[in-house]
Amino acid sequence: MKKPRIFTYGDTVLDILFRNGQVLFSTPGGSMLNTAVSLGRLGAEAFLISEAGDDLCGGFIVDFLEQNNVKTDFFTIRKDMKTALAIASLDENNEAAYDFYISKQLHQIREIPDFLADDSLLFGSFYSLRKENRENVARLVTAAKKAGAIVVYDPNIRTAHCPLSQREQEYLLENVAWANIIRASDEDIWNVFGIRNGREAFTRLQEAGAKNLFYTCGRDGVWFFNETSEVFCPSKAIVPVSVIGAGDTFNAGVLYRIAKKTKTVESLEEFLTENAMEIMKFSAKMATATCLSTENYIPKDFGNLL
Repeated sequence: MKKPRIFTYGDTVLDILFRNGQVLFSTPGGSMLNTAVSLGRLGAEAFLISEAGDDLCGGFIVDFLEQNNVKTDFFTIRKDMKTALAIASLDENNEAAYDFYISKQLHQIREIPDFLADDSLLFGSFYSLRKENRENVARLVTAAKKAGAIVVYDPNIRTAHCPLSQREQEYLLENVAWANIIRASDEDIWNVFGIRNGREAFTRLQEAGAKNLFYTCGRDGVWFFNETSEVFCPSKAIVPVSVIGAGDTFNAGVLYRIAKKTKTVESLEEFLTENAMEIMKFSAKMATATCLSTENYIPKDFGNLL
């Protein structure tokens, strides 16, 4: 039986992590890559739609994706750009502050996937708000929605991206309207709307057309909201090694549970309403495993532990 496919679309970067001015390690990153790698390690049929430069970093990243069961059919290696870098400095709580070194050139989508109704597409981050990428974002999401695929949006707006311009805010709200599911952190909502309450966050997003929201608050737990439900899942107390990739791994958990049940847009809201707690527990367990490692994804043996 054919497995549902999960596509992620966004920046690919090489993360370089520092603490106290000293390099700790480097690893392939970018929120959509992080999600795709966790899905690949779970055995899902995961594709990354992205690009990297024709350089040492780009070659390293492609090899890493293939070693982790992420399909690169829609991944472009470009001779006219350098692979993007994300510099992360970890504080005493292992929270990260970022600087980004990213090409402003138009992303080149070689081919739009032939989406099917049981596929899923995850997109987001500041990448989806850049004017030079906007046409491609719209093309990809429109194709997914036309086919009946489930569309998931993660704003992933860092402090370094703020304040958003009026045009960027308009793009963000358009992304919200396109999506069947929003997964936003309390940091995202605060950075964009100045709101710190989950119910208020969902109300604000509903005004833009949101239907289902997973609202993650780190150590303070996770909420799920839709028109009829409000469900809270507490977080497990841990001392993290690094919180980079935690939200991305949570996204992978949500997408994986949907794919395992082979849900379509028509049955999605009922499925989420009935299974919100189980989905949040599973996804939070994945995020916790990521926080306890030095990688941005679940450990390779995580799937064996389920």
